[in-house]
Amino acid sequence: KKETPPSPPSPAPETPPPVTVTQPEATKQPAEEIMFDKEGHDRTWWQAQIQHWQQQLEQASTEYDRIEARYQVLVRRFHNPAFGRRGRRSLAGEIKQLEEELTALQLRINEAKRMLEQTLPAQAAAAGAPPEWLQ
Repeated sequence: KKETPPSPPSPAPETPPPVTVTQPEATKQPAEEIMFDKEGHDRTWWQAQIQHWQQQLEQASTEYDRIEARYQVLVRRFHNPAFGRRGRRSLAGEIKQLEEELTALQLRINEAKRMLEQTLPAQAAAAGAPPEWLQ
């Protein structure tokens, strides 16, 4: 019997090329155009200014409330007839210090309110920034 050489392996079935499904391109939104005012500031800058002054107002108000509560306690104690002269003298110094702190905090609160309600809106208007940038 004549031997036949082994036949070469049959070629693998051809795999079709990967199918590329072309879908309609998603509607592209134009990138938001960044606008600037006359001073070169954008909306983000103005909002950062507002946020800064809102934080200043919140911090000063919180601190004011805390110190004012302590102040009220000391004033009541100071006016208590059962509290001796020596005790009043020591309280007087602390009360005076708290009054000074309250005055300084009230100045900070007033400044923050003025910045938020008057100064920043006026500066934004002068720079041509849209009012909604301050929202």
